[in-house]
Amino acid sequence: DARPTRRPAAVRVAPDQPLTGREIEVLGMMADGLGNKIIAARLGISTHTAKFHVASILAKLGAGSRAEAVAIGMRGGLVAI
Repeated sequence: DARPTRRPAAVRVAPDQPLTGREIEVLGMMADGLGNKIIAARLGISTHTAKFHVASILAKLGAGSRAEAVAIGMRGGLVAI
């Protein structure tokens, strides 16, 4: 089988692109299961801005989904349980 194997997601945040305080706050809300509209309302920002924060979090953590981002954040100590 010539297909490459998938590696587990990285546990750490890339040091050259740490999450901002706001992104950590949004990640915590994602861990609570909140969607972009509710995150936006709670933070007093637009839904577009909330979506931008989520996309930035996913990119910085190398996550393919919100759930994966939360898992990485938990393992990396960015999200309290």
